[in-house]
Amino acid sequence: RFQKAFKDPEFMKMFVDYAKEISEPSARAEQDAYLKQIENEGRTKEVYGENVELIMPNAGFVVKTTKIETKDKVFINICYSDKVKKATSTKAKGGTNWDVPYSLSAIRKEKDNKGVDCDTHDFVVASETYE
Repeated sequence: RFQKAFKDPEFMKMFVDYAKEISEPSARAEQDAYLKQIENEGRTKEVYGENVELIMPNAGFVVKTTKIETKDKVFINICYSDKVKKATSTKAKGGTNWDVPYSLSAIRKEKDNKGVDCDTHDFVVASETYE
């Protein structure tokens, strides 16, 4: 079904328009406001189903890197939230083993300072882990 849809020019036009729309900063702000509203109204389960936790992370810092194959710029936003479990450690032979729970967002496009599209990820850890 996907292959058929992506061969349809009308579908592709709508898909491209949708991708452009959701990558606009104003659309992102509108989406964030909607997610906060859903969460504040306690409707997360109703809208997104069981075992879904909405995380609106706090900004930390940005790691800038590049893709090895293409040299394209990538941003990784290191964020924190009380909704992520804190890191734990256990003693092990020769050192310590760490378990660092995290949430990783889907890739989205954002623009760098020069207006160039860059892949962007939000990497979220517990507030206590971040500190």
